[in-house]
Amino acid sequence: MPNQLQPEDIDRLNLILRQFPEVVEINQLVKQVSEKVKYPINSFDEIEDALGGEQATITFRGRTIMLANARKLIPVYYFPFTSEGDLIAKVADLRKGSGQGPIGQSTGQGPIGQPTEPVASQVPLPEGPPPTVSMVGRPGTGAVAGSQGPR
Repeated sequence: MPNQLQPEDIDRLNLILRQFPEVVEINQLVKQVSEKVKYPINSFDEIEDALGGEQATITFRGRTIMLANARKLIPVYYFPFTSEGDLIAKVADLRKGSGQGPIGQSTGQGPIGQPTEPVASQVPLPEGPPPTVSMVGRPGTGAVAGSQGPR
């Protein structure tokens, strides 16, 4: 298989992971959950119970947060998590909404839903020809609607 990693790839992968620490964070989060909870995970309560209650902590988006607060970040419709792969896909989707898109690319959204100023490349350009401006008044007077014109 061409996409299969080989043992000789480990040093290169470690260098890559230094550049993309969010991959390590996602791995740690998924490992923490997967070691304690059986799939399918049908509700956040199952995660909370397995990890030690609402005061237990996880690391997400570069911050350590209590499960009581993490509950607010995960939409109810994400459940169930049918497998470890499903959990990884949904964590990645949550990162997109946090301003950390795939491989840490900015999406123009700040942490925990706080908007940031959009980057110029993210602002869509209007389609079609530029608008036309209609001058009101006699040609050459420079008068526009509502003005008195020259005195």
